[in-house]
Amino acid sequence: MHLFPPLINTFNSENIRYKLKEIACGIGVHDSSAALIPYQLMFDEPFIFIITGSWNITMNPFSTAPLTAGEISQDCLNYINYMNKPVRASRIYLGREHSHQVDKLCKFFGKEENSYRAVKFDPALTKKLIRENNPLKKFFPELMEGTGPYPDKYDQKAT
Repeated sequence: MHLFPPLINTFNSENIRYKLKEIACGIGVHDSSAALIPYQLMFDEPFIFIITGSWNITMNPFSTAPLTAGEISQDCLNYINYMNKPVRASRIYLGREHSHQVDKLCKFFGKEENSYRAVKFDPALTKKLIRENNPLKKFFPELMEGTGPYPDKYDQKAT
């Protein structure tokens, strides 16, 4: 008993009749998958493809390891690309979290909504905060429960 249809080469098309016209019909590709195609054609060395927006998606077309149960529970999957090769993908609903945290910071510091855009990245401060490893100065997501690496309630006391 077959549960899935056979894989079909994405370069193939079939002619179908629609309203008395012959039309070539082929397999569609999801926009995220389509965005990866030019990079797969241009680069042989391994890379990770990151798409940001409401959903942040990371794609690794070079991963060959099977998914672990932990990865699956954290919203990772393997899908088949246009060349019938596996692509490891993970996602997290970070856009809403970003907006929420920006709102909190603006209210706390009494700043305008987009003022964070003028803040310059300070590598020395970032390294210092990492070295301190102070739980009170860490980022704790508040709206990502059930998404990506946070399938369960996030424990803000964890270090």
